[in-house]
Amino acid sequence: MNKLMASAFRYAIPAVLVLISLALLASPYPYLAPMPAAGLLALLWFGKRKLFPYLFYGIVMLIPFGAYRGLGGQFSFVRFHWIFAIALAAFVLIGILLRKTIPVEVRQGKFWAGVFLFYIINLFSALGSTFPEVSAQFMILLPAAYMLVALGMIVVDQKGFAQTLPRVIVGSVFLSSVLALLGSVFHLALFVSPVTGRVIGGAPDPNNMSLMIIFSLPLAVYFLLTTRLPLARLAYMLIIGADVAAVVATFSRGGALILGFSILLMFWEFRRMIAPRNLGLLMGLGGLVVAAFLLLTPESYTQRVKSIRTADDFSMRRRASYLVVARDLVAERPLLGSGPDTFAQNYAATEIGRSFKRKNFSGERSAHNTYVEVLVGTGFIGLAAFLIILIYALHSFTCAQRRFSVTGRSRLALLTVAYRTSFLTLLMYLLLYSEINHKYLLVSLVVSQVALRLAQTLPEEELDYVGS
Repeated sequence: MNKLMASAFRYAIPAVLVLISLALLASPYPYLAPMPAAGLLALLWFGKRKLFPYLFYGIVMLIPFGAYRGLGGQFSFVRFHWIFAIALAAFVLIGILLRKTIPVEVRQGKFWAGVFLFYIINLFSALGSTFPEVSAQFMILLPAAYMLVALGMIVVDQKGFAQTLPRVIVGSVFLSSVLALLGSVFHLALFVSPVTGRVIGGAPDPNNMSLMIIFSLPLAVYFLLTTRLPLARLAYMLIIGADVAAVVATFSRGGALILGFSILLMFWEFRRMIAPRNLGLLMGLGGLVVAAFLLLTPESYTQRVKSIRTADDFSMRRRASYLVVARDLVAERPLLGSGPDTFAQNYAATEIGRSFKRKNFSGERSAHNTYVEVLVGTGFIGLAAFLIILIYALHSFTCAQRRFSVTGRSRLALLTVAYRTSFLTLLMYLLLYSEINHKYLLVSLVVSQVALRLAQTLPEEELDYVGS
């Protein structure tokens, strides 16, 4: 049977490529006709050298550069990460068809039960949506998002978990932070939002930029605490400093709040790494850093953060209006909601939404709260299913960390703590930001299940990978 399937692939794939090339020749883009053959050669090259897991790491590397992931020009709608994801899915699918079995790495029944439940609830909610086209588009993107989770679970191994993935996250976010700082210092329009005038680095908007920076900080701190090389320690200190400065450069009020929460959480989670004799010194240094932060922070940013407490601030009044509208929408449809991803359209249709509409801008506004978005879209049932997925991921991190600790793999245990801390800061930030399919959320789900699998399957004598 395997030989029969291999023969089928041998003849079917060239036939499909020829048909695609002929279609491209007859299209307005005949110069793209060689691309299918070139793509196949690239796939074969990746497959022969077993490099296809790096397609996933390439997707992760591109996350902080959401503003520049398109091909550009008339093909700007084509995204690099789509190309990587399709190629990775092709590798995995061919392997599944040839082996006629689902990879053991993805067999996490409890996790997928929660995902399936969430999708079914979204499907029923979409059938009664107040904006069916919007919900239909969301229902296409949702399985694609969790397909990425499945692919990550399959290709991320111990080395990827312990070395490649965290370094890709820390390094790519740092590069985007550098772009944000360059945009702030030299007023480079390329790295500044044309809508708000605030720096964005490589991200689509400043709030997303600050979210991604704060997500990466616990991993950078992990490397700082575990490396034994003085130059590497200095490099991670510079990375952390640049990241914190970039959060200030984005002028994100939510970023300032969650950054403070993240610092406290990291201090608690990594407390066992701090020797008692150094605790006073570190607290003193921390005080100096806070003082320098306050002295060097622009007055305009300080005033912006203080405006959180001001009821007269326009932005804060508008954010409060989201909750008022959400309360009314949930009261109308408490069980299955108004349809997935429909808060913005429902908000624009209300009197409150129209009163906050700015000239030359659409009245559609997100809830700036992912949990409120889910509650309005799919009701209390959908929110419960979404929270089940998140809670199970946190439980997986905790179980993995405990097993790593019990079996003496201290570095993997500490790294799992860092991943969990990043995940917790992301969940906190989602109280202020709307993105149910944020890629770092999906990556966190991947890592939670990979950590659990490694903790359950690796022998106790397995050596830790040392971050250095």
